[in-house]
Amino acid sequence: MDNDTTETPATATPGGDFLLDLNFVPVWARKAPGDNPYRAAGDREPAAGASREREDRFGGRDRPPRRPGGPRPDRPPRPGGPRRPDERPAVRRSAAPAPAAPVAPPPPLEIVFLPERRHLSAVVRQVRAARRAFPLAELAQFILRQPDGYQARIELRSAEPGRPPGKLAQCRICHSVFLREDEALEHAVQQHLDRYFEEQTVQEEAPTGQFFGVARCRLSGELLGPPNHHAYGERLQELQATRFSHLTLDEYRAQVETVRDPALVEQWKEQYRTRRVLRRRDTPDAPPLTRAEALAALRAEKAAELVQSLPRALAPAAAARALADGAVKRAIREAWNREDRFPLQIMTALRPAFRHMGLHLFKAGDNHTFVTAIAPAALHAEFALPAIRQALDFLAAHPGATRAELLAGLLPGQDERGDAARELATHLRWLVDKGHVIEFFNGALAVPRRDHPRRPAAKNA
Repeated sequence: MDNDTTETPATATPGGDFLLDLNFVPVWARKAPGDNPYRAAGDREPAAGASREREDRFGGRDRPPRRPGGPRPDRPPRPGGPRRPDERPAVRRSAAPAPAAPVAPPPPLEIVFLPERRHLSAVVRQVRAARRAFPLAELAQFILRQPDGYQARIELRSAEPGRPPGKLAQCRICHSVFLREDEALEHAVQQHLDRYFEEQTVQEEAPTGQFFGVARCRLSGELLGPPNHHAYGERLQELQATRFSHLTLDEYRAQVETVRDPALVEQWKEQYRTRRVLRRRDTPDAPPLTRAEALAALRAEKAAELVQSLPRALAPAAAARALADGAVKRAIREAWNREDRFPLQIMTALRPAFRHMGLHLFKAGDNHTFVTAIAPAALHAEFALPAIRQALDFLAAHPGATRAELLAGLLPGQDERGDAARELATHLRWLVDKGHVIEFFNGALAVPRRDHPRRPAAKNA
């Protein structure tokens, strides 16, 4: 198994394919790792110079020197004069630290990343077109860092030995995964209400009554209505679910203020006249429903159609990054960090997939695994033409040489556009096409080992 990996910078093309630009420089020597798409919204990287600032503040670098026999010059004098020699210094008692809130143990989730089939086919096409050998670890990390290059397989293991594992709940429409079925159902009815209902506007009479103030959202500035009006609670829940779902209902309620302004009350009355109602798409002649009534109807009628319960869920990369369940998303983020350091899971899945799709895997260098469309096949140089034998002998003595170095070694002083150079290039092209010479992604050339078995590739399914 490979014990080294490097990062794969890649450039997307308008046609949907990509360009591979791989090299052997280690990640630590080249540049910082890429951004984690699963990083929490509140996570921040330490600012540059933060450690130096802390050292300056707490290491005493900027403190003025103490004066022998006296207080520090930057400290104000003690109230009441200096302390008497027989006076005991007061003991400063700090407040007892607040007990830490208990942290819930993480759910026993097993996360496995698998290459996405369509993206895997694009990688195979690029390897075949390049006719070069690429490191398996580089290809795996490239797939992991693509927005749609992989899928996350999520499985809930048993928390205690001997007990059957629990089940996950997954939205059938967007493939979001939850630990609880009721949370998955609430997500489905809130996010996919428009699949079953169509929103319409109706004109009504302005509300009557004594309203001394109107509730207003501090985050959006939208008017929710007077707190003593029957539609206030419904509008509050609707805004929280549709626009501020990252906040709980109590947290969002704290962002609502009551403004005592007659002009705002009249503005809300005028807005209330134009109300939004929902009609069923399958039965448009049915009476219109409010949002709360439509949500209740979905929960009662479409629960089995919206949510499925299963022991193992498969979420595409886009759905895995947008999960609403915090516990599942944290588990995926930690698993993604581990896989990004060394993509063992995707490499394990790529090996049989590449063989099934007609590619060949072999070891080279410090036991690194490479992938190529041409099976390496050693050629006995004694039975080859003199020009081919000279090329094979040179590459055997100089592994990793480039085409330019091969030309300079065999035909010193010759122009690369001359007849001898073109003949050498023709022989080299034949050797590469037959697998007698391996051309790596960075232009290095090498001769296959003679003990390397030539395994026939599987035909494409």
